[in-house]
Amino acid sequence: MCVHGQAALTEACLASLFKHEAGERFEVVIVDNGSDSETNSCLRRWAMSRDEVKVFRSEINLNFALGSNVGFEASRGARVVFLNNDTEVSPEWLRSLLRPLRDPSVKGAQPKLVYPDGTIQGAGVVFSSYSPLGYPIYVGKPGDYVPTQKARRYRALTAACMAIRAVDFANAEGFDTDFINGQEDIDLCLRVGKGEAVFAFVPDAVVLHHEGKTPGRGTKIENNRRLFFQRWNGIFDADDTQYYEDDNLMPEAYAPDNPAWVEHGYAIWRPIVAAVEGVGESNSSPLKREDLQIAIKIGCPDRAIKDHWGDYHFAVALCSAFLRKGVRARIDFLSDWYANKDDDQIVNLVLRGISRYDCHSGPLNLMWLISHPDKVSLEELKSFDYVLAASELWVKSARSEGISCEALLQCSDVCRFLPSKEVAAESFRHLYVANSRLVKRTAVAEAIEQDVTLDIFGEMWDGIAPMDWVKGEQIDNVDLPGFYSSAEVVVNDHWDAMKKQGFISNRIFDVLACGGIWSPTVPQSCPRNWRSSAPFLVMETCFRKLFELLRSETLRNAGWPLQSMSGKITASTIVPTYFCL
Repeated sequence: MCVHGQAALTEACLASLFKHEAGERFEVVIVDNGSDSETNSCLRRWAMSRDEVKVFRSEINLNFALGSNVGFEASRGARVVFLNNDTEVSPEWLRSLLRPLRDPSVKGAQPKLVYPDGTIQGAGVVFSSYSPLGYPIYVGKPGDYVPTQKARRYRALTAACMAIRAVDFANAEGFDTDFINGQEDIDLCLRVGKGEAVFAFVPDAVVLHHEGKTPGRGTKIENNRRLFFQRWNGIFDADDTQYYEDDNLMPEAYAPDNPAWVEHGYAIWRPIVAAVEGVGESNSSPLKREDLQIAIKIGCPDRAIKDHWGDYHFAVALCSAFLRKGVRARIDFLSDWYANKDDDQIVNLVLRGISRYDCHSGPLNLMWLISHPDKVSLEELKSFDYVLAASELWVKSARSEGISCEALLQCSDVCRFLPSKEVAAESFRHLYVANSRLVKRTAVAEAIEQDVTLDIFGEMWDGIAPMDWVKGEQIDNVDLPGFYSSAEVVVNDHWDAMKKQGFISNRIFDVLACGGIWSPTVPQSCPRNWRSSAPFLVMETCFRKLFELLRSETLRNAGWPLQSMSGKITASTIVPTYFCL
């Protein structure tokens, strides 16, 4: 991280790095490019308080390229992330960002960069036929603009936040220091990737970017573009129209950003993108409350076990969704629930599971009841300003008791869970992802009784399920789509109270988003509108016979117009089936 002034933004950036769970261990190497005394004091405080932070002071401004190269030489990791100090990260940003680098064909990765109002600042760099200079695609579109909700590859990325292997960066001899705060990142990508689309855009990692806040940031724009033009003009073909065609969009009326530079060839040309019918802008408008922060409270008692709690991963996805709407959000673990109880700029969103939250006056208190409805009393419900519940059936009953509430079903992060040909290294016939919580869960009891083997990933199964069924203690959430896609059948069950009162677990949404077929054993609990948006197979039969049918070629080749919750898919797509108890 290079820093030149901006004490307040730098403080916010560093605070976000340690406030949110990154999902990976990291060190922070900061190059202080001759900052003022206020910024220098800020950096020294962080270096003294956090062992992960190392600060290297330069008396002069080395600028981005040289400063980043100096910082890289002082780093120790096999993977390096270049991060601007005018950014703020979100939960699990680093785990998601680094995942594509497991693939040797991927040379680098960038998150979805959004402005403070939630609109897109960067989602990959493309090149037009008018100039060798690239431009960030879909700038200014809403943060959840549909074409930016899927992972894809590009020739180049922006180094406001970019991950790359240390060996690749070293082999390229780093950023070219002839560029002064501009074009060095795209130049690096073209040198490393040789013009191939080998850089990954990671939509489920979201980073806020206050672009262009460094003093003197744009003084060398013309020189940078001239150098880039001289180096890369005529080397590679344009590629932007292919992305628009893939997204069913039509680029029209290209215009230069600076007409005075057209003659010299280093103006950047961008099109007006006309939408084709069926391509949506986004699901809703930005919330436009930059002073607002959502505190998502989950019942997980300890950060050390967060990866084993489904509520944590659900909260991570919600944080990213809020940031795409221009609203900052954080996750409060059980031990942090009452740390900021008097902050009236906080909206508390309690994901009600097994633990109760005692409301305090001041902040707005919202409950989202997603599981264990039997543990919630009328008194608790009435203490909240408003109640949301993941069951239409429960809401109907609660309203009759005078509770102000509405149905808000659980959901899936379609930036991660979507129909895909990506599969896990090993596939499983009857995939069951769950912790036992020291009880014989319904799926396990049924499988044992009917002599059907399950492939279990979870904890606390010793003495409850045959141990040869247990394949591992957990699957990283970033890897779940591949496991779902490669499994023949994904098995899920509900606690009795959830099943009786119509609460549908988050896992069902995730597998449906991957293109699965849902076979509910309690069809009356299905939401009213689901039969038109998700494929169903409802029948009364035993566990074993249902598995056989779900795996059958007859079902898979039936030619159904299968539709997932994230868009239409073809019958030839790998489609995991889904059995729900």
